[in-house]
Amino acid sequence: MKSNEKGGTGLLASSVTIRHTSIATGLAYNDLVRAFERELGRWDLVAADRLLKSNASWSEVEREVDRMAGPRGLIIFTRINQGEIISLSGELKRCSLYLVGNPVIANKIIGIDIRGSFYVPFRVCLYDSITSGSAVISYDRPSFLLAGLEQPELNEIGIMLDE
Repeated sequence: MKSNEKGGTGLLASSVTIRHTSIATGLAYNDLVRAFERELGRWDLVAADRLLKSNASWSEVEREVDRMAGPRGLIIFTRINQGEIISLSGELKRCSLYLVGNPVIANKIIGIDIRGSFYVPFRVCLYDSITSGSAVISYDRPSFLLAGLEQPELNEIGIMLDE
């Protein structure tokens, strides 16, 4: 999955195999956005700030994250509606990039290998596809990204996130 090469400057270069998944949903773009957002929770900045200011215990953080998470245990941290500004070019483009994750799961990943912080939260793109005639959900499989860290303990977490 990964190869490392150390140059004379002390820099470490690596390569990771990525498995990209794109699924034509059969839905119109706005319908896909609504359905996707309904399945995930939203990051609550006020609650997160309250946890930080009170120096909350980890069990309090877990309870709050569980409250924020959607039915699949995941949270939308942010949505970047790339299509809005790009459409000012005169051609309508519908595409949004989401950062999706769960701080409790991220803690497990980063606890095994701090480099996992590069991959969580992970990215999901929703876009209107001319070729498929419907909206598409697209993402890189977390299991492949995490496998690049060569930590066997991350395999199970990556597969769970793929699902």
